[in-house]
Amino acid sequence: MSGDRPLLEVQGLVKHYAVTAGVFSREVGKVRAVDGVSFEIRAGETLGLVGESGCGKTTVGRTLMRLEEPTAGRVTFDGQDLQALSRTELRAARRDFQMVFQDPMSSLNPRMTVRDIVGEPLAVHGLAKGPALEARVSELLEKVGIPGAWRNRYPHEFSGGQRQRIGVARALALGPRLIVCDEAVSALDVSVQAQVLNLLIDLRAELGLSYLFISHDLSVVRHVSDRIAVMYLGQIVELAATETLFREPVHPYTRALLSAIPVPNPTRRSERIVLQGDVPSPMAPPPGCRFHTRCPAVMERCRREMPPAVEVEGGHVVRCFLADPSAADWRAATDQRRREAEAAQVARAPKPGSSMPLRSSGAPEDEAPVPPALTGGLTAVLALGLILLAIVVWPGTRHAQARDQLAGLSRELHAFAETTGGLPTALDELGWRLHEVFEGGQPTDPWGAAWQYERQGEGFSLSSRGPDGRPGGGDDVAGSHGS
Repeated sequence: MSGDRPLLEVQGLVKHYAVTAGVFSREVGKVRAVDGVSFEIRAGETLGLVGESGCGKTTVGRTLMRLEEPTAGRVTFDGQDLQALSRTELRAARRDFQMVFQDPMSSLNPRMTVRDIVGEPLAVHGLAKGPALEARVSELLEKVGIPGAWRNRYPHEFSGGQRQRIGVARALALGPRLIVCDEAVSALDVSVQAQVLNLLIDLRAELGLSYLFISHDLSVVRHVSDRIAVMYLGQIVELAATETLFREPVHPYTRALLSAIPVPNPTRRSERIVLQGDVPSPMAPPPGCRFHTRCPAVMERCRREMPPAVEVEGGHVVRCFLADPSAADWRAATDQRRREAEAAQVARAPKPGSSMPLRSSGAPEDEAPVPPALTGGLTAVLALGLILLAIVVWPGTRHAQARDQLAGLSRELHAFAETTGGLPTALDELGWRLHEVFEGGQPTDPWGAAWQYERQGEGFSLSSRGPDGRPGGGDDVAGSHGS
């Protein structure tokens, strides 16, 4: 291997999963699990990969191993394109890269003994057999803290932490150069975590191993990683050396993650950054920056444009418009812009005790949501009546659908106003929020006509013209709301 060439190179990795529905399994959408991920790992280096659940960390690891076929992108190991390998060539290449899976219950065959589980890679690749295989299995088990004499036991006879250590032993069996650790210590007790982490560090120094260490535990990642990549909704938003990332994070999402780490000092208070809202669906990611729906320093530009990944200083890559490496003192300028944006958002937020505050439910405090909430037995009786009416009378069903859409649109408009401090000029500006109300994201009523939306001062009005298509008809579905 060339001294200047990374051991693993990932360029523009994409993995989408088709979502199907109906008798003929028609494709109705895609889950964008990984959407343009690029990084590299050098020999003897550990790259940590962190982010919220569902951001695509595990999918990255599985796609690198070709357990999942990528939709696009390129993965190169020691100069060899893994996508170009045949099945036979891939089996031979996998001696150099192995994986420790997150769930040992599903990754260990319950019908095989530990000897067979750990020894199978050795037998398949013809590296050991007979007494030599028995001795090698015992040696590997001892390395991860399990007595070699237990090799004839089955996985169900071990605890969860012990099963995970068996998975680590299996990954080490072939003497790989790269190991993908997918939450490799999340199932272990703290004391056993330290034992396995120290083992991985010692093996890296002894054998020159490289790791892609996937974890949600930032303290663990900091302990083992040389560099850390932060993922959000299928993309890497920041990548930097470990101490640089912890000392001077740039991306607002990274800052929020680091602020959530508990401080082991009761006399010291940490400044917690609490993100509002939920992670958007990977089936309908928001336009522009994917973090803008939750970002405390969001700008108008963020809602329209996807920020490029820029290198702000040596090896420190950030995907955010706040970071401007062309500035003389870019870090001070970035901090200033962030403070100004956060202060502006606080100023736009409704003040406590205002005449019409917004709630997370999407309706003002002094205004009933649409449709009006009913209580007690009357609610149950009317709900049952509406269900029967919807089943028997098709036009009534469509009116019920329109009322549901009206309520959903109202909630999303209020949520938009809470996040941005103002209402959109058109429904299309709701972007990914439309997917929460309309299948496919098209704002049309059950009769196929476009919903009528109009801003009215600090409020808005919504209306559906109904089956006759005429404004002001008796079958209209409409509502007005303040913001």
